[in-house]
Amino acid sequence: PDDLKAQAADEQQADPTMEQAFITLINDWDKEHTHE
Repeated sequence: PDDLKAQAADEQQADPTMEQAFITLINDWDKEHTHE
């Protein structure tokens, strides 16, 4: 869990909750895979 949260951390949210981390990671994945 801490690794997931670290991947989703940024300047605006240095210590995201698990929910915020999942949302961020899913949004990032969607951005990378929208052209398939």
